[in-house]
Amino acid sequence: MNREKNGNADKKGVLFQQQKLLRLISESPDGSTIITFRLPITHDFKFWLLSFGRHAEVLEPAELRDVLCEEAAALHNVYNP
Repeated sequence: MNREKNGNADKKGVLFQQQKLLRLISESPDGSTIITFRLPITHDFKFWLLSFGRHAEVLEPAELRDVLCEEAAALHNVYNP
């Protein structure tokens, strides 16, 4: 796989520096992709994550997982009163 370098890189992924936000992209043995962000958890970021639906999982922080779980439960209750 060709990976373009912008900043530092290691064997597991590529580090990008964009607007002072750090993002590490790596592939897991099962073929999934893990993306690590270091940024403030904003309203827009939470809803951007929710836009992926069941196709993305937040691994940490636990507080963000809890917020997304609450949002998913509320949406479920809208469609299954």
